[in-house]
Amino acid sequence: MTDLTSPPSFGSGDLAALFGDVIQDGRLLTIDSPLGPDMLLLERLVGEEALSEPFRFELTVRAKRDDIASAELVGHRVSFTLERADGSRRPWSGHVERVVAGAAIAKGQRYYHLEVRPWLWQLTHKTDCRIFQDKSTLDILEEIFGEFGFRDYDFSGVLNTPPKRDYCVQYRESSFAFVSRLLEEDGIFYYFAHTDDGAHVLTLADGAHAYVPVPEQELRYAATDVDLNNVTRWRHAWRFVPGRWAGSDYNFEMPGTDLASEAASVTPLETNRAFEIYDWHARFQTRDAGARISRRRMQAMETGHDTVQAASTARDLAPALSFTIFGHPAADEAGRGYAVVRIRHHAIDTTYDTGPDRRPPTYENSFTALPVEVGFVPARTTPQPRIDGIQTATVVGPAGEEIHTDRYGRIKVQFPWDRYATGDDRSSCWLRVMQPWGGRNMGAQTIPRIGMEVMVSFVEGDPDRPLAIGIVPNAGTMPPLTLPATKTRTAFKSASSPGGGGFNEMTFEDLAGAEELMMRAQRDQTELVGRNRMVNTANVSTQDTGTLWGSRVGDSEIVMTQASILIQHKQSRIILDGERVRIEFTNGHFIDLSAGGVIISSTAKIVTLRDESNFTAVDGEGVVAKGKVVHTVDAGESNDVTVSAEGVAVNGKVVLLNCE
Repeated sequence: MTDLTSPPSFGSGDLAALFGDVIQDGRLLTIDSPLGPDMLLLERLVGEEALSEPFRFELTVRAKRDDIASAELVGHRVSFTLERADGSRRPWSGHVERVVAGAAIAKGQRYYHLEVRPWLWQLTHKTDCRIFQDKSTLDILEEIFGEFGFRDYDFSGVLNTPPKRDYCVQYRESSFAFVSRLLEEDGIFYYFAHTDDGAHVLTLADGAHAYVPVPEQELRYAATDVDLNNVTRWRHAWRFVPGRWAGSDYNFEMPGTDLASEAASVTPLETNRAFEIYDWHARFQTRDAGARISRRRMQAMETGHDTVQAASTARDLAPALSFTIFGHPAADEAGRGYAVVRIRHHAIDTTYDTGPDRRPPTYENSFTALPVEVGFVPARTTPQPRIDGIQTATVVGPAGEEIHTDRYGRIKVQFPWDRYATGDDRSSCWLRVMQPWGGRNMGAQTIPRIGMEVMVSFVEGDPDRPLAIGIVPNAGTMPPLTLPATKTRTAFKSASSPGGGGFNEMTFEDLAGAEELMMRAQRDQTELVGRNRMVNTANVSTQDTGTLWGSRVGDSEIVMTQASILIQHKQSRIILDGERVRIEFTNGHFIDLSAGGVIISSTAKIVTLRDESNFTAVDGEGVVAKGKVVHTVDAGESNDVTVSAEGVAVNGKVVLLNCE
């Protein structure tokens, strides 16, 4: 572009012409500014417009003031026009991005150089870090534009509505770069339509259907004729492009699915078939999305295959305008349609100069065009931000919950850079959580809880692909044990939820001479052993159970409570309750021992009580007692029979002996 700091080399002429009532009516170039009508006189215009690029115009003006303050022009909208062949005006408008005060012309008069950009360009001065969820590219654009009050846009040229993005991050990039990147990813191009009322409308489209014919529709090729609407230079170029674009990605919800996709070039080249552009992490999660992105990326490369570099005096040419070339001597050129993708304007109007250097006003342009049947697809030139390091974030979730997760054990977080997050389950996408071990229905499961600080990495550095890889303590979530006093301990301690009133814990004490493994269950503990369990205690083994303890081996069982002990094998059991011992057998047999005596109950024919030298036998025939002394009490204290080695003593009020 032209150096704005250099004044135009016009003759000084009669400087008096710069004073008084000099106006722009009937001139090749005109400009309207906030300074008022005809306070600026447009002498030179150099500008460039292109599809999917913000335009840039450099204007050299004569000002009827030499003390213009920056606040009077910078950031403000100006409108300027070019006279067409029929006397009508072609409009442009934009915002003054830069003002350079140039050379003085006369007292109170000065050259100024203005750099003019579209309203979209102002978004280069807004950088942000924010997250969009469940919104399409068009939804995101509308939200961003609305925040600045921008309303001059038209999305009607987008026929294929882009899909919603589950999670889309703008990270340390300008809003302009962010918008441009999304449009490039979705294959949507844009241009600006300038209106007579001083507006420039951002117009979006996604195909050749959006090209608009120029008013004349046909342009005549005449290399030596500089009349209006003639094409004076025409160079047709073809560029080599790869024969294929291929890419792939990974979706953890379909880990066994090959997402590889490719699209072949439709150019007629036969020498490009062996060449392929391959991209991993191509940013798609389904095969359908992969096919769509592959075609789009291939089309973007093909956009530059067949182009025309030309020059003309046609004053209506603009990006996205189409025309037909006629009069070209080459048969394969004449009658073909083309669409402008880039154009550079150059216009000079020195009619304000009355000296010998005064020349007729002129306009010319140079442009790039492609065949009208080829839809323009923007190349992905806007770099995507990368987060190469690890960040920290806070686990968040719905109000009232302490743990918020899904079937994959994922969590939601709030990043410290996200000024718009609300600290709930809408603050981020679901983040997978790295575990120390995992496989099909096996592995570790630790779910970070709301309020914890987690470390977050990003797959391929992509801000749209966060992954929680660990937890770090902070002043609000201190370690479970007091440090550094417990520095020799390794602990895993949980907290009851909801409420946090209790905890489970497993602690390893590694202090030399005091090594210990401590396990604590807040409520219940269940231990399942598939086969054998062996416990080897070198010294003392104790077990203290508060209410009930039990052990079972097949049909055998031991149950201990504070009141009793039960030992049972099949249908036999022993009961100890502190004051008695009861032994129960099959079919109701039992022995009951207590301080009050011994009770033996049996339906068997023989019951025998025996020690080393004494026994008593009871059967259906009677009672047999053997011992050094056999003492029998029959009734009352005065009736008894005593049998000993010395003889038999019978004592009673009445003694009857029956001898047959």
